[in-house]
Amino acid sequence: MANLNTALDHTFRFYPGVDIAYRFADPWKLYASWNMALRMPTYTELYYGDKATRKGNEHLYPEETQSFEAGIRFQKPALQFTAAGFWYKGKNMIDWVGLTGDSILYSVNHTRLSNMGVELSGRLDLTRFSGSQTFIGSLYAGYMYIHQTKDTDPGYVSEYALDYLRHKWVMRLEHRLYRKLAASWAFRWQKRMGTYQNKAGIATSYPAFALLDLRLSWNAERYNLYGEVNNLLGRNYYDLGNIPQPGFWLKVGASYKFVFR
Repeated sequence: MANLNTALDHTFRFYPGVDIAYRFADPWKLYASWNMALRMPTYTELYYGDKATRKGNEHLYPEETQSFEAGIRFQKPALQFTAAGFWYKGKNMIDWVGLTGDSILYSVNHTRLSNMGVELSGRLDLTRFSGSQTFIGSLYAGYMYIHQTKDTDPGYVSEYALDYLRHKWVMRLEHRLYRKLAASWAFRWQKRMGTYQNKAGIATSYPAFALLDLRLSWNAERYNLYGEVNNLLGRNYYDLGNIPQPGFWLKVGASYKFVFR
């Protein structure tokens, strides 16, 4: 990609990307990718402001990032597994920040951010061994770890760029209940680094939290009925920023497939 923006300096900037993969055996594949990217500041980040909470900055520079990922993947109909390592580097990262105890957030460019991490995931489809009538249909597990280094001033409260996930576990179980009735359980545990300002204006570290979701579905040939519950246990938690997240959330729905012959 080549970019020329007349609002900056009338200079061409190039952002290439390279992806490569090598299948050294039938189920195994090695892969790697390197990409560069550009993000222009939004109108809100440039010009929005109010006296109580935010003040934009019309002198922002665009974000420039480059990322590298390499991994190995095993893929069979009954079993898939991926292990990967990644590195992400950003320059002039745009964020809303403020001094600890200050109620106003300012739109700024962070100097540099660098994220390094690993990701592991695997899925086992038991219906490939026992048929569609087996009780347990599939199992999935995934884990991600990130370590961040940053070149920025201490004492700032960040809205999102510095508040990154250090650990994240995800597990899913799908199984049959009765005839065409199936259930899907999803468990998530995560720990976010960084801080948010509580109601008293005090910088508070993000606590780790765990959530459990459940989906029930009746899967017929032509139609599907489902009910989905997010945060089944009604946990109180903060995911990003100082806004409490919803508790118990129920969704129901139906779909029908029309076939014209």
